[in-house]
Amino acid sequence: MYEKKEMKNNTGALFTDDKVSIVRKGTIKINDELRYASIIKFKTPNSDEAKYELSLSVGLLHVNDADSKKSEKSPDISGTITVDGQQLKFGGWSKVSDEGVKYTSVGMTDSVKKEESTSESYFPSDEVDDGLPF
Repeated sequence: MYEKKEMKNNTGALFTDDKVSIVRKGTIKINDELRYASIIKFKTPNSDEAKYELSLSVGLLHVNDADSKKSEKSPDISGTITVDGQQLKFGGWSKVSDEGVKYTSVGMTDSVKKEESTSESYFPSDEVDDGLPF
């Protein structure tokens, strides 16, 4: 699907997967903290056996339409997330690989640093307009 490259810290790529479904959503209490969770059903490429994964939400994301973006380099989807007690600013940009596969390039930065700086250099800068919100 794509050439694997060494990932930089706080970056990644998210792809569409048509063999995945959310089978349960709700809240659970972990260590006295109420968390939003989902059970995801999926199949691996080499097996028809269903597998299940518990996924915990780390924050809400918001789609940034063209009118709400501060610049052309602003993310298509963004929000503040909390991972292991650390607040991060999350950004996602709609991309298309050299092979024509649509994906979302993601980047995260310390939300305190982001608020102190007006630069958007914490996130990838190249964008592709494919009509998707992220």
